[in-house]
Amino acid sequence: MAVAEHSPKKDARAGILGAAAREFAESGFAGARVDRIARRAGVNKAMLYYHVGNKSALYEAVLLGWMDLLLAELGRRVPESGDAEEKLAALAGAFDALVRENPYYPQIMARELSAGGQNLSKRVFERHAALLKVEGEILSEGVREGRLRQVSPVTLHILLVVGTVMHQMAGRLRERAAKAGFKGLPALPAWPAGTVADLVLHGLKVQPAGEKGAAGPGALPLKENPIRPAALPRRHKENSR
Repeated sequence: MAVAEHSPKKDARAGILGAAAREFAESGFAGARVDRIARRAGVNKAMLYYHVGNKSALYEAVLLGWMDLLLAELGRRVPESGDAEEKLAALAGAFDALVRENPYYPQIMARELSAGGQNLSKRVFERHAALLKVEGEILSEGVREGRLRQVSPVTLHILLVVGTVMHQMAGRLRERAAKAGFKGLPALPAWPAGTVADLVLHGLKVQPAGEKGAAGPGALPLKENPIRPAALPRRHKENSR
């Protein structure tokens, strides 16, 4: 087996990005400070700027690194042969590996989701577009096979990302609740992404006519989903006299 090559420059950059990920996760983009990142990485600010760049460049580099890891993991896990269900499971496995190996990813993504992605660069959006393309191909294959309903890949992406991210964050909340004395809390699944993917898959599956529950929304195209929000009662203005 070939030995991975290391260089002082690559190691320094990796250390800087690791420190930056922690800083952005803990403080958010606006609250993050380059001097703290430099101290955590054990370099001075001049070296930090030399290896990566300013705060925006650091943030972009952290996110691009994660996206590239995810895309590479997808290429390794998603089988060329096999049905759409197997590929969806592989997709979930790639998300799970990313979150497990990069513990600051959930916090940063949760911040970005709540902020509407205002700190995401064009290059990060381009990586997301590449990921959506993979997800769209899996969904289209399932539709062609007659096994999955048509749904936007954006919806699938949101369900997988938000579901996995919130499971990881719920784990920390559960630990704090346990320390506060709450007993009998239900256990979280060992493989959150797999659980989310399983729920998503069963929601996407086409149910044969005549099966129990086939008359429900699971048997209809999403645009024909009969579930509608209940009409809200009108508010009556108070008479002002």
